[in-house]
Amino acid sequence: MNSNKVISKAKETHSKIRHMINSHLSIRTLAPLVVLVLIFNGILIPVQMDLLKPFEPETTLAQEVTSDLMEASKNDKSYPTVEITSHKNGDKVKGKIKLIAEARDNIGLAHVGFYDNSLDNKIGDSREVIFDTTRYYGTRIIYIKAKDYAGNTSISSVTLNVENDKSIFLGKAGK
Repeated sequence: MNSNKVISKAKETHSKIRHMINSHLSIRTLAPLVVLVLIFNGILIPVQMDLLKPFEPETTLAQEVTSDLMEASKNDKSYPTVEITSHKNGDKVKGKIKLIAEARDNIGLAHVGFYDNSLDNKIGDSREVIFDTTRYYGTRIIYIKAKDYAGNTSISSVTLNVENDKSIFLGKAGK
């Protein structure tokens, strides 16, 4: 490999390593990745097989983040904010509709979910869901619920007017 290619690969590798560091990976996770990147790019050739020993990180990044969120939320008295943004009260809908909500919290959200007519009838766990209204006619109340890591919960709702074909519900379909 000529020197320009080596320098180019080294710069590319440096950029990847910098990205990994900025992504908050621990050094125990980062060191083997750096070695693998260097080997893959042909910059480092392992002389001994012991160079690539398997390792067991003490905790995963997800565990560390969850732990940090739980610690930060111990004294959290702020409730999340949540709002259905795709529809307004009184909107007329039919068929399959996309429900969209915005949810925020000062620390982080543990759960966001949509519900139909009560908090016992879950539509889906997401800020965007598809809701099939074809089996309904009339008024439906759609709830969005957000819960933060401290357990603070907020709920918002909209009332929708579902206007599917009435004949389906009156037993006259296909006549």
